[in-house]
Amino acid sequence: MWELVGSPEFDSILRRTIETTFPAHEHEGFTAHYRGLMQHWLEAERPA
Repeated sequence: MWELVGSPEFDSILRRTIETTFPAHEHEGFTAHYRGLMQHWLEAERPA
């Protein structure tokens, strides 16, 4: 799962989900927000 969340494919899925869920004027803010959450999770769960 860790590899998937850090992949460009996952970022593309995230972006498409945001674009189909939120109004256009909110895309940039939600993209930054969710990318930040995913980055935090990746750093916290990084395999040893």
